[in-house]
Amino acid sequence: MKLPTTDLQIEALLPSSIDGMRLCARTVSIDGRVALLFSNAREKWEKVNKKRIDHPEVEGFGQIVIVEADGRCVSTAQFKITSDEVKFDLLANGGWVIIRHDTRDLPSESSDASVHDISGAMTASFRAGGAVEFVQCNDIGQVVIGHGDEGGDGEGLTCFGSNGTPVFKYYYPGEEDEPDYGLATWCCYALNVTDEAIWTQYYAHMLVTKIGSDGQASRWRPLRRGARALAVADNYIGMLGRYNQYVSTLFVYRLHEPPKSKVVAITKLLCDGV
Repeated sequence: MKLPTTDLQIEALLPSSIDGMRLCARTVSIDGRVALLFSNAREKWEKVNKKRIDHPEVEGFGQIVIVEADGRCVSTAQFKITSDEVKFDLLANGGWVIIRHDTRDLPSESSDASVHDISGAMTASFRAGGAVEFVQCNDIGQVVIGHGDEGGDGEGLTCFGSNGTPVFKYYYPGEEDEPDYGLATWCCYALNVTDEAIWTQYYAHMLVTKIGSDGQASRWRPLRRGARALAVADNYIGMLGRYNQYVSTLFVYRLHEPPKSKVVAITKLLCDGV
């Protein structure tokens, strides 16, 4: 996905709350729109006098604010939401999908993902499996999920149709780059879904993988650093650092025949990388 060129001060477009609802998630859609999800759903627990108090009832309402390329802000209708710890993305048809990050407090048969149309009405629900770190939708309405290693039993990459039907699962095959610490599968560090392919970086050897529409995978080995975001343009990738002094550093690589790549630029950003 490519962000539009703009002179807007982006930080001014990211309010922490609106109408009593707090900002709980954000995304950039495949066509470059910035979307903010606000919710008044209660947090699952709070700290009071050094003690943790759990709240069994956390449901509330959500509302999405979409920032267009020209700076216009468009608000969706409010809709019911079951948690404020979620990931979401916009669908090409004007709707959106919302998925709970953590499913450890849900029965195994319960849905943790909901698909909404442009009016906010829920049109489908399905079980994504939790441990959701990234959600991105492609232009045909498929929902691609990158799973982490905490918050449920989701693993690797999964893809669902906009009606909740499973499309495929992708697991890191190991081979000579078998992950460290005996992990049977891998967790997603960064995800970028384009019109042509799915790009991701995974733990533990930090390989960058491109999964084409034909299901074939190509892998590159950039500098072994974890990324928190992955940008793609032609045969170049940009990786925003995840750890230590690199959290605000953008590494740009030119991709050659897999697994070879070359650093062509390193830029320090004036932000924290979020």
